[in-house]
Amino acid sequence: MYSTELGLDGILKSLWNSSIAYWSSGKWNGRFFESIPGMSSQSVSAPCNYMFVNNDQESRIWVDHD
Repeated sequence: MYSTELGLDGILKSLWNSSIAYWSSGKWNGRFFESIPGMSSQSVSAPCNYMFVNNDQESRIWVDHD
């Protein structure tokens, strides 16, 4: 079974059987997750902004499409 978790380090991980790392987003650099292909390039036809909040009250990610 696969699961996804947001670690305290701010890295999204997909796990197999809740223990074996299958995929990782990489670190958030203030603009995008470094290991997600295409997240760093802005599409001319559909530009978007990524927001990531990770603090003691919440952890969330959202995309704002212009």
